[in-house]
Amino acid sequence: SDPVPASFASPVRSLDLHGCANINPMALIIILRYCPELTALRLGGMLQLALPNLMALPACVPNLRYIDLEGIHQMTDGAVHALAEHCPGLQRANFDGCHRLTDEAFVGTPSSLCTKCPDLRHLSLRGCESISGAGFAAIARACPKLVSLNLAGNQEVSIRNLARALVACPDLESLKVEIWHKQDKDHA
Repeated sequence: SDPVPASFASPVRSLDLHGCANINPMALIIILRYCPELTALRLGGMLQLALPNLMALPACVPNLRYIDLEGIHQMTDGAVHALAEHCPGLQRANFDGCHRLTDEAFVGTPSSLCTKCPDLRHLSLRGCESISGAGFAAIARACPKLVSLNLAGNQEVSIRNLARALVACPDLESLKVEIWHKQDKDHA
C-alpha cells in the first residue's frame, strides 16, 4: 500500500537524483506524482531507467523548467517528444551522452522539442553523435532564444553550421564545441 495519502502534494520544486542507481524506476514515477510543483529534475546517470519509464515520466512533471538526463542511453526521439508534449515550459535541458537521439528529437516534426518548448534557453547535446551538422543548424534556427548551446563531441559540427547558430541565436552567450578523438570519447 502507498505510504503517502493520495491527496498529498509536496512543495518540493527541485529534485536531484543524479547517479542514484538503486532507485526503482516505478517508485520514481510514484514520487514524481507527489511533486506537482517540481520545476527542476536531475536524473543523469540513472541507467536503470528504461524507455517505458522515460515515456511515462513527463506526464508527472508538467511544470518542469529544467531537466538533466545526462548519460541516459535509453533516451529516444520519442521520449524527447513526450517530454516536449508534457513540459512546454522547459527552459534548460541536458541530454549529454544520449547517443540514440537524432535530429528528429529536436526539429523537423510538430512534436519536436524546439517546436513544443519555445522558451528553451540552455541546451546541452555533448556527445550526441547521431545528430547531424544540418540538425545542429536547424536546432539553432528553431530555438532563437538560446543563451547556451553545447555541441561538444560531435564530428558533424562545421564552421558553416557554427556561423548559422551564431546568426540564428542573437542572445547566444555560450557556445561549446570540442572535437573528440576516439581516445577522448572512451574517457568522456
